Amino acid sequence: MSNRPAGVNIPVADLKRQGPSLPSGVPLAGAYLVRFAGGDHYVGQSGNIILRIGSHRRTWEDMERITFWPEPNPESVLPTTGVERLRMALPGAPLRKVDRDDPGIDPVLDRMRWADEYVFTDHTQRPRERADQRERTRPLFERLSEHPDFDRIVALAGRYLQIFVPAPAATEVDNWVITSLPSTIKTRFWHRLICLSINNVEALTIGTQFDGTGWTTVGFMSANPSEQPPDVLLSSEIAGRGVFLAPAWYETVGPVYQVGFDNLDGMQAALEDDEMLDLIGAVAMRLMKRGRGLYGRFHDYNLADVILDRAR
Repeated sequence: MSNRPAGVNIPVADLKRQGPSLPSGVPLAGAYLVRFAGGDHYVGQSGNIILRIGSHRRTWEDMERITFWPEPNPESVLPTTGVERLRMALPGAPLRKVDRDDPGIDPVLDRMRWADEYVFTDHTQRPRERADQRERTRPLFERLSEHPDFDRIVALAGRYLQIFVPAPAATEVDNWVITSLPSTIKTRFWHRLICLSINNVEALTIGTQFDGTGWTTVGFMSANPSEQPPDVLLSSEIAGRGVFLAPAWYETVGPVYQVGFDNLDGMQAALEDDEMLDLIGAVAMRLMKRGRGLYGRFHDYNLADVILDRAR
């Protein structure tokens, strides 16, 4: 690692208000190191550090220092072994990771069994709509439908339902909810386009984020935690397509991984990777087993129409 170019320090003050910034002319691709207030650290790589730090700031509020090594080929400056990673990060505590939480779920078989045992109606029959909710949410849906990535967003969301949610038509609203242009944690640099919640937890979020020159469609999927670090779980192929793993925490379910993607190609790549499918599917079933959620009044039937059709 002695040949690694000099690192660039990215200011962390007011990240949520001002967004990350780099000196003019600094390439956006490279490796990075995040140090936290408690002494631990996180090492990663990205083709666009502005997008990546923007994603991390929505998960981590205790980032103390960020060092970035710009390099067109991030793998050439990223440590490849645990020893090298620790040598790069020292002094400091071990790499940040999530706790083990292995409920012993086979996502595919468990999804089939759950649908058979808990869905007592026709699996293709959607529940009765709540009065006036379709019209109330229509303006936001119409705005969303004008987004240039709308068709691909709904196709990927439909794929998510098809893969991970048992009987998605019959469990609509009671177990999962989808919203158009939710306002949660909206900033000048980031806002959500869609959010699919299972029970009361964000399972899939797709949004748009300013990357320094324009707006890019990015997001994350919640996944089961693992003792394996991100560089072991992620293949170089999907990492190269903008997929990353970040540990996160929800008050209601505890530790999770967020399978982040820097573009929609990354989401598609994650949905084609066996390791990611297992992690995402396991947490989806954990959430389904928690029963009904509380967000039904926010559900957008207009968006669900399109997504369920894609899921079929």
